[in-house]
Amino acid sequence: MSGGQSKITNFFISSSPVKTSAVRPVKSSPKSTTRRGGKLSLKNKSTRLFAGNQSKKVKLDSCRVALPADKDDSDVEIVEVVPPRNSASKLGPGGNAENKKLKECLCENVQKDSVGSPVCHSSEHFVPAEHEKCRDTECGTVKLPVQTLLSPVKESSIVNTTRNKIRGHKLGLKKESGVIELKKCCDEGRSELKPTVQTVLSSVKKLSNVGGVSEKPSGFKLTVQTEIVEGQNMQCKPLDSAMRPPSDPPDESTDGSTTKSPYYLENLVLIVNSIKDTDDWDLFNQHEQEMFCEFLGADDKCQKLLARLLQRKHMWRRTYKIGYPDIANDVSPILLTLRDKGYVEDVTSLKDLDVALRLLSPFELKTLAQVFKLRTTGQGKGSLADALMDHCSKQQTVLFSSKQASLQELVLKRALALLGSAWKLCDEPRDAWRRLLRLFSLGTPWDMEEAGETPQVYGLQLVAAGKMVFPEYEVSRQHKLFSTRLDLVRYEASKILETELIQATADKKWDKARQLFDDVEKLARSAEALEYQDRDQSLTPFLRHYSMCGVYTRCRCLGVDVLQRLKEHRRAVKVLRDLLSQKLYCQSRRGHWWDRLALNLEVHLGKPAEALKVVHEGLDDPSISPAARHALVTRANRLAARMPKDVLPSLKFLLEQEKWDALPQVEIEGQLADRMLPGRTNMFAARDGTTMEVISVEEVALRHYNLHGYPKGVHGEGSTFHALFGLLCWDVIYMSGVPDAFRSAYQALPMDLHSNCFFTSREQSFLEAFKVISESTTQELEEKVAVAYTAHFGKAGLVQWDRFTCTDVQEIVRCMGSHVLSRICELLARQFRHRRSGLPDLLVWNPETGKAKAAEVKGPGDTLSPKQVVWLRELLAMGVDCEVCRVTATSSKRLQRKKAGADDARGCSEQTE
Repeated sequence: MSGGQSKITNFFISSSPVKTSAVRPVKSSPKSTTRRGGKLSLKNKSTRLFAGNQSKKVKLDSCRVALPADKDDSDVEIVEVVPPRNSASKLGPGGNAENKKLKECLCENVQKDSVGSPVCHSSEHFVPAEHEKCRDTECGTVKLPVQTLLSPVKESSIVNTTRNKIRGHKLGLKKESGVIELKKCCDEGRSELKPTVQTVLSSVKKLSNVGGVSEKPSGFKLTVQTEIVEGQNMQCKPLDSAMRPPSDPPDESTDGSTTKSPYYLENLVLIVNSIKDTDDWDLFNQHEQEMFCEFLGADDKCQKLLARLLQRKHMWRRTYKIGYPDIANDVSPILLTLRDKGYVEDVTSLKDLDVALRLLSPFELKTLAQVFKLRTTGQGKGSLADALMDHCSKQQTVLFSSKQASLQELVLKRALALLGSAWKLCDEPRDAWRRLLRLFSLGTPWDMEEAGETPQVYGLQLVAAGKMVFPEYEVSRQHKLFSTRLDLVRYEASKILETELIQATADKKWDKARQLFDDVEKLARSAEALEYQDRDQSLTPFLRHYSMCGVYTRCRCLGVDVLQRLKEHRRAVKVLRDLLSQKLYCQSRRGHWWDRLALNLEVHLGKPAEALKVVHEGLDDPSISPAARHALVTRANRLAARMPKDVLPSLKFLLEQEKWDALPQVEIEGQLADRMLPGRTNMFAARDGTTMEVISVEEVALRHYNLHGYPKGVHGEGSTFHALFGLLCWDVIYMSGVPDAFRSAYQALPMDLHSNCFFTSREQSFLEAFKVISESTTQELEEKVAVAYTAHFGKAGLVQWDRFTCTDVQEIVRCMGSHVLSRICELLARQFRHRRSGLPDLLVWNPETGKAKAAEVKGPGDTLSPKQVVWLRELLAMGVDCEVCRVTATSSKRLQRKKAGADDARGCSEQTE
């Protein structure tokens, strides 16, 4: 910038970047002052910018200008107009700390890369997001930009002057930035001081008092203070090469070794190598194996970019949206290399008009619509794309088919011309990579679908960082899950279909869900599916979960819910009968299927007699869970009361055996909070003098038990009992010699945990463990859990380590006793899938008296589920003190009246005495 030194000042204008050379004299709007000779007054409220042959009226909201030293503030020269920063930040105790790569600057060092993004190479404006790789014990100064929120409190209107109520103060948010400097690394281990920045409320100053009821408060001044509240030593990571100033030396350490690869690349290489070392490598054809091997030996930048693209959703992307500064400033040459190798395809392969239109920006869509004489006023991006698609489809009634095709081709050609370069991963290599990742993640915590992401890569990073540790066990792969490549391909296709069906039901798109279910029905009845059912009979029951037909069965179970939502109850009954007729897949769900079949027959189809017959058949099924049995007995009693003549003697005998006593319960009161939290119901208020705290219904119960002799307690639901089972039976759960229980080095739990095979494969070891527990003294059990807690602390599994300390577990063991613990472990071991849920919400205990109590908490309107009823009856049979704690909601006025009445009664009693 010529003309002497310049200083940077700011005023506000919302617009897209405009080059200096493109700015012509500006015509003033009625509310703006005149601009003279390329100068613009800072007092303008709005103005009109001319760029090329187009003009645009913009409001002053966020603009950065350069002011020459010899000029006053009234006239400035526009250098660049930048869009305003997103100010949708919330004021809170966490503040707002952003870790950006570069400061926004307008110095002479700003350059444009190939995709038009600004890149600054000035060391003055260079702000790294993390440390550069350390070369010695002292790093240079590291600057982290910190943004704080300054919020003036605007005056509020008085809603009702007669009652002197003020609606409240509206906070306006404004960002201001600063810099925190970190001088040195903390030690020679290449670590950095990572600050935690907290924004705290400093003071609120009232500027003027309210003079009367009809007057408005003139305002408040809110001061917000930002400070570093915590520092943490973290490992230094290499600075992105694309963000390093040109004067920096090459990215090498002092010993000459090259920079360590990023975690996403290292972990992807690890996954490929781990599959190569197993017999699963034969599930890929020669071309796919060569592709994986070529990736291992490819150029570093190609590896990084391909790994990044595999982590993202599979879709077309414009080049400027594939920006990775840590790989290269311009990724276009790398994309061309990947295209030549068959990994990605360019825009010439894009033949779908709708996809091409959705990739365009709103301005580009508007330009395209104007070419074809379509209305663009008030139209958004989606509406413009739909209008162009409708324009092509409506021509079919007036044009021949060849002309119709020509019109679509013309629109597509114009759209691609506006689009420029765009890229997408090719389907064939991407599908091969998906199958590779699927094989690696079977049985691991990452065996899931996450909208195009690769949770395996991130999970391995947690392992490498020591944030996820797996138990020690022996990997045993005795059976092949997939005999051929075609088996794996079909399994992957079924998993994709299952994921889409789950997503459609979660989004309540029932018509789409029914269409997906129809596709599943056709596939499940195909000749290939029948052939696979014969093969799956030789598999261990828990391994059938990973077969194509097993996935189809789960999809059909979901389809029953879809059909019931759409009132297609006759078809739902047909599907349920079909599911119950097979004995290979999802046998743990049979109780649910019997109950849903009886419900549809009784309620929706008006066939109570047939429903009673179905209930009888279900009760004779030995594979149903205890909770499902309870639900069927409840339904049978209701039907038998309506139709006593239709009850068979055998069913009467079963119902006589299933009679239970009422569960013990206690009723307490809690004050409802005045304002419920979004998405939460039955929130209660706890008052302590002048302060009020919003708490859950479980916390109300915990405070009640604290006042009645149980000073310690935890709201853990099943996690409390899972932890006891995991610590007392750790060696049996992870024992060696169980085929296919552990097929990967990254499993938190055995693969057969949710099947009956879990107990039968370890029956002798479990029985011995239960005997040892029941015959142990309290001191021996405390020592046993303490040793297990210390030896396995932090390892993934059944224990949630952040919920309990070692002392807590020892006290619980002391209060519950050996007999109860042995029985609880046995129930969980025999039927973990059915017994893992439904456990009491609270476990409270008193370490001094040695007493413990389990409580299932129910708020207003809540009812006990069959699983909860079954667990409470089991615990009562063991001799555990347990009950249902019902919390009734009361208003604050009712509680005050009740308290006043109690005080009056106490006073009268004292006077009588």
